[in-house]
Amino acid sequence: YVIGVRNRLDSQVGCVLTITRKGDAEVDIYDAPWTDVRPTDGVLSTEFVEYAKNEGEFTPFDVTDNTLKAVFSEADGCYHLGSENGALIYVRLGEDSEYLASFLTICDTTRVGYYVYNEDGSFSHKESYNALIADYIEAHGNRVPLTKQLADMIVNYGKTQYWWNLTPENIVFGEKVAEVVPENAWLFACGYYAD
Repeated sequence: YVIGVRNRLDSQVGCVLTITRKGDAEVDIYDAPWTDVRPTDGVLSTEFVEYAKNEGEFTPFDVTDNTLKAVFSEADGCYHLGSENGALIYVRLGEDSEYLASFLTICDTTRVGYYVYNEDGSFSHKESYNALIADYIEAHGNRVPLTKQLADMIVNYGKTQYWWNLTPENIVFGEKVAEVVPENAWLFACGYYAD
């Protein structure tokens, strides 16, 4: 700030300015640092990786079928088709889906991230999922078992990209948007191995 003080006659004027600090300036959320989200403990263990190598036919998840449901299993930390014991659901992290380029491709061109807010609506922090995606692909390959952490990543990032605004001009689902079941929309990059 530049402060000038003078009177009408251009003579010298004495002036005392007092500045009192009233806390730190608010950090612009765009300037806040990104927090790298990494895989949770256990999901990249040898046992989990071996479990994930389920053999079978990969069937794309039909986001227009309201009878298909993803059910989370506490036993293995993954989503299954229809019930906790159903076919294991996978997400394509390194392969394009029917609707959009792969998350790996998106990571090559931008940050896959999410702004986290507190319950009162105040800004908390920013989460980046690029390292998370890379770690999962390194451990499992392009098709990765759908864990709670990956489901949260898809849902949260999709919110920032307005993927779940099911309108005719929706960039993800295009002409099929009218047929998409809202509860299944977040499974657009997923499929499952048949029993």
